[in-house]
Amino acid sequence: MHDTLEFDLDRFKENNRNYLDRIQKEGLVAIYDATLDTLFIEIGGPKAALSEHLLDNVMVRIDPDTLEIVGFEVLDFLDDFLPQNRIIREACRGWDLRRDSDSKIALLEPQYAPIREVVEALIAQVAHDPATLA
Repeated sequence: MHDTLEFDLDRFKENNRNYLDRIQKEGLVAIYDATLDTLFIEIGGPKAALSEHLLDNVMVRIDPDTLEIVGFEVLDFLDDFLPQNRIIREACRGWDLRRDSDSKIALLEPQYAPIREVVEALIAQVAHDPATLA
């Protein structure tokens, strides 16, 4: 059974205003799981969270207690998501991700600025317009 996240929209917006500060303080990490072909993007490392559908292949992870966005899951990352998303594919060009091995990347390093900017824009969009979590 899947738990449904019910939350106060005003509280959700308020608790995600500081996402840039949280990213700077806690870090932003991308972890690729080759077995699942899933990219996990985490603010401050793994946390208990509920996943809510955001876009095709993309789930936003929300802490059910604080309502903070704590990351994203990108499903079928190499097999489906990247081939369908040219801008993300270009931003990830230097990652050297392979279907046969797991990877971990600290996205605060300067060379990963393009993908960090995409993540920050996604967080801003979801925090500003929670209706996208349909």
